[in-house]
Amino acid sequence: MTKSIVFRQASNLLELKSLLKLRYHGYLNSQCASLIEHNKHQIDLDAYDLRSLHFGLFQTDGLRAQPIGYVRLIQDEMSPVAPL
Repeated sequence: MTKSIVFRQASNLLELKSLLKLRYHGYLNSQCASLIEHNKHQIDLDAYDLRSLHFGLFQTDGLRAQPIGYVRLIQDEMSPVAPL
């Protein structure tokens, strides 16, 4: 199967969780590791996430989408994913 790279907003809770996990491990493996609180879920979550749009760079083979990059856009109002 052909692999492709797609940049898009997280479309469900599972994708959001995978992006927050990617962010967690990205911080742990950087000079900013002291900014992260270790937790058993291996997820980085802060107060800004409820007001953010979460975007991922996904590598996809047509069946699965594996996150390989992450960015969030913090906004003034609550995010559509906040209730999740």
